[in-house]
Amino acid sequence: MPVHVTLSSGRELAVQTAPGELISALRVEIARILDTKPGDFEISQGGTLLEEEDKLADGAELMVVLRKLPWLDPEEADPAWVQDLGGGECGFVDRPKTGDSPIVALCDVAFMGGAHYFELEVLHTSGNIFVGVTTKAGFKSGYKLKGLMYGGPGNLSGGSCLLRAGFGQQIKSRDVIGVQIQLEDPESVSLSIWHNGNSLGVAFAGCKRESGTPVFPVVSCQDAESKLRLSLRHRPRTTPPPSDPPLHHTVGSWRMVEFIEQGTAQDLDSFGKGKGKGKTQEIGLRVKPGPTAAELSLSIKVGNQLMTSVKVSSSTNEASTGYASQADGTESIAIGPVLSTQMAYLGNLAVLEQLIAKVLPTFTQWRVADAGTDTARLHFQGPACSMVFEVCSGPSGAPVDTVTLP
Repeated sequence: MPVHVTLSSGRELAVQTAPGELISALRVEIARILDTKPGDFEISQGGTLLEEEDKLADGAELMVVLRKLPWLDPEEADPAWVQDLGGGECGFVDRPKTGDSPIVALCDVAFMGGAHYFELEVLHTSGNIFVGVTTKAGFKSGYKLKGLMYGGPGNLSGGSCLLRAGFGQQIKSRDVIGVQIQLEDPESVSLSIWHNGNSLGVAFAGCKRESGTPVFPVVSCQDAESKLRLSLRHRPRTTPPPSDPPLHHTVGSWRMVEFIEQGTAQDLDSFGKGKGKGKTQEIGLRVKPGPTAAELSLSIKVGNQLMTSVKVSSSTNEASTGYASQADGTESIAIGPVLSTQMAYLGNLAVLEQLIAKVLPTFTQWRVADAGTDTARLHFQGPACSMVFEVCSGPSGAPVDTVTLP
């Protein structure tokens, strides 16, 4: 039996898409008939929204409801950056961007209560992107944004400050970020994150908001050439985008558990903030893919952020990864010059930071013990020093609950 498609106005559409074909194919045909974009309408059957991967049933009675997903600049934005491209797509004005303040854009679709899910597809970017939710009162330009955000190298942010590093992976072109919003409690917001179809778990839990205040999708971009597309869905997509080449087994987040210099083990518990007083400062390591298969980027957070690159010896007979290792997994490495942010720290923490920055280029080998497990450890070895880091497996610790949305 043929498929019957009707607009909410009562107009019937004659379609050629046959039973058994995907809703995505029908969406393209309807968009062509209506001279609009495929993201500008919803397709439902019997009151249930249909997803792209659903198949057309024989004799289905379908309703098409036009919708808009407009993108907005903050009210105080001067000059304006956001370009609403229709169908949930967002771009930015083609002009040079000065300074490091990000461009922010809000999709003007309000979520009021219950559970909701949306996805942001990164069509193109060459810089950091964060995605999440905010309120109209929290939607401000640049670093004045107040929101619940995931992005960049895989961090959680409140819009202007880092809340947790290493929650996920770097967001890049062709990635799809899913955001599930829980608004059952009228005075709080909780967020769970998906990255390319993989659940990262609950990122924010019970973050406060004014009673009944709606929240909106929001993005923050460093690259003015970024192009994004938002879609409303009822469930995470089941088929992730094409996978990238396998990552090196050191890529991820680690925390220091041992540092030995000239045969002496440093007492890591003695290093605190400021003048050596207060709680222990965790020393974190982040390893990310580099520009080539044999090069990785490292950043170590002591007081300041120490940043460098590492080249791993490659071998043509290691076809799957491009890396050669000894039987125990040891690899030869060459670490480049170390750069540092310039915050002022005093006392023991400054001493430790200077020591790590000095010896980091001297390490010539590393290996991962128990790779791929929750107990993995990354060992650095040099002629006079060694360091050991334990893996931060997935989103570490409890979800963030310290953000209050205005």
